[in-house]
Amino acid sequence: MGKSTRVRLRDIRHVYRIVNEIADLGHDPDEWRPHLAAELLKLSDLQSCHLYVMPLPVTVDNANIGKIAIWGLDETANRMWCEYGARGDLSADPCTPEIMRRMQQPFTSVRSLLVNDRDWYTSPYFNDFKKQMRSDDILVSIVPMPQIGILHGIGGDRRAGSKPMGRREIICTGLIHQELARRWHRSLAQSVLIERKLSRRLRELLGYLRGSDSEKDIAARMGLSPHTVHNHVRRLYREFKVSSRAELLIADNKQRLPGVPRLGVAGL
Repeated sequence: MGKSTRVRLRDIRHVYRIVNEIADLGHDPDEWRPHLAAELLKLSDLQSCHLYVMPLPVTVDNANIGKIAIWGLDETANRMWCEYGARGDLSADPCTPEIMRRMQQPFTSVRSLLVNDRDWYTSPYFNDFKKQMRSDDILVSIVPMPQIGILHGIGGDRRAGSKPMGRREIICTGLIHQELARRWHRSLAQSVLIERKLSRRLRELLGYLRGSDSEKDIAARMGLSPHTVHNHVRRLYREFKVSSRAELLIADNKQRLPGVPRLGVAGL
């Protein structure tokens, strides 16, 4: 029937254990996202948990565009969720107007604070989709990051018949998301300090060098001659005080702050 809505000391300890475990997993999103989802499923007694990164600005019509992953559903429910998400239009969800109104700032909420019971249970969204998946309540947490043009979201559903989510789920999920956002913003600030001394071209080149392309391939991508790209690479070596591409990438990686999970977009 779901957990108590009271926030207990063990809940707060659980929250910071999750955050520390994410930090220990390192930068790779493919490592920390599944772990976060698994812990949120347990912490908030969720049927499903979804984590997503969307490009800004978000509109009702493009609200499902971006990198979205979901955990916790069986095969049938997961297929229904994916089919609905592929439509890319949340206008049928009565929670959408309030979410869209608030998403300019970070927030965490549950369904009861977004739409009243009558509008929720009479909506086509609930009856044609949520009810068919045997789920009901909604948890949503959003962190917009306009500096890099994306929005990071955490969402979850609770099984039909479970106790509604409330203050406990808002506080616990909000704390996790706030801590992740604090680390991302700290990393962004650090990246600005590191790369501010580089020209736009050198920053662009550094981004390509983080991949597997040869200097010749990079030259074609940047519309420059291989000779010019090679000279730019040598300038980066001087800036980072290294003598090879391998050393450059090691030095670049060392600049990253420990304990900051990568979003996998825009250099973060």
